[in-house]
Amino acid sequence: MVILFVFVIGTTTNYSFAELDPNNAYVLEGSGFAVTESSIKTSQIDFALTTGNIANGRGGISIDDGFITLDNDDYIIDSVSGTILRDGKFLRISGSAEDSSGNSIDVRVFGRLIEDSSDGSVYSFTGRLTENNIEYKLLYTSKISGFTGILSTPPQSSSNEVKNTIRILDGASMKGGSSYIGSSTSAGIAGYFSADRISVEPGTTVTIVNDDSVSHRIVSGSGLGTHSSTLVGKIVLCAE
Repeated sequence: MVILFVFVIGTTTNYSFAELDPNNAYVLEGSGFAVTESSIKTSQIDFALTTGNIANGRGGISIDDGFITLDNDDYIIDSVSGTILRDGKFLRISGSAEDSSGNSIDVRVFGRLIEDSSDGSVYSFTGRLTENNIEYKLLYTSKISGFTGILSTPPQSSSNEVKNTIRILDGASMKGGSSYIGSSTSAGIAGYFSADRISVEPGTTVTIVNDDSVSHRIVSGSGLGTHSSTLVGKIVLCAE
């Protein structure tokens, strides 16, 4: 009698899910659509976020700065926060945003990790956005990457003070005006700053220059306000 043993060798794929580190800064950039029964609008999101403590795969997210667009309308985040689930495999984000006229929207999205690499992680986000009692279904493909500032310089260097200058652009307060930049990209959040992200060593002086025709106040991590500009992080400001 011959006994035949058949061994079935299976292959498994190990996905290297990227874990969001605690107390770290990231950038969330995505594009997609806001859909109702009667219309489809293009939409973008661009958030600067910071993770808090993470325990048992769960933790909080602080959205420090950013914007949401609906077609050509820009909404600067006002009060948005989130939750990390299962070591970053899932993300939940909700809150409100406001345009330059004071009109607000409410946003609730849920993200699922699709793929990751050494350059960042790709998420699929779905959710709801409410504008003027109209509810949109949101569909985004987004990338989360580490916060890498455009500047990294040692403190107290006179030659670097020129480099560490952020300019409030001319027309930043006049949405729709001829001088309004209006580019909803990471090159400048809603066209308000010459650089919307900056990374410097602690103690470095950062100069804020107002090239706009109205006065502005600089705040950290809060909403739009009246002629206000939002900066993220703890920096030393040198007014001009």
